[in-house]
Amino acid sequence: MPNEVDYRTLVKMISSQLGAMAAIFFQQLYRHAITKQPCDICLKEGQIYKDVTIGADFVHALEFEAPVETVVAMLSRVKLIVDQMAPVVSIALEDICGVIPMPKEKVSNADVGGVDVRTRLGERNAKGQTLESYIRSVYKPSSEQDLIYYAARYLLSLATSSS
Repeated sequence: MPNEVDYRTLVKMISSQLGAMAAIFFQQLYRHAITKQPCDICLKEGQIYKDVTIGADFVHALEFEAPVETVVAMLSRVKLIVDQMAPVVSIALEDICGVIPMPKEKVSNADVGGVDVRTRLGERNAKGQTLESYIRSVYKPSSEQDLIYYAARYLLSLATSSS
């Protein structure tokens, strides 16, 4: 675990420079980099990286007491490991609009097909946002079929994180 003061300083710095949501996404990326739990990463421009793991370079830098500014700079090129055979993709923390935890075992099309999504699209979260609205804002589906697919992935992620 990094020096707690440095971690807190980093979270505050990210929040002040990039906003509260970026600080939350940083905390999620940090946790996923340590645990190697797969997640979906959604970017503001609409790109979606499914079932990726997060490279731990920025975590190691923080653990070995690199200056906070160095770690912040590293967050402009966070490494996503798509799969063992694909090249690593780099993204910037400020481009993220969603980090959705996924089960350790990849979500299959059969898993997605087994979720009754249509009856749940109108359900509201604690902030009053419907599931449909949330999926449209994070995954940015281009069709009704994509909406159903990503809503099912999201619902499966909730089932995984609560068990």
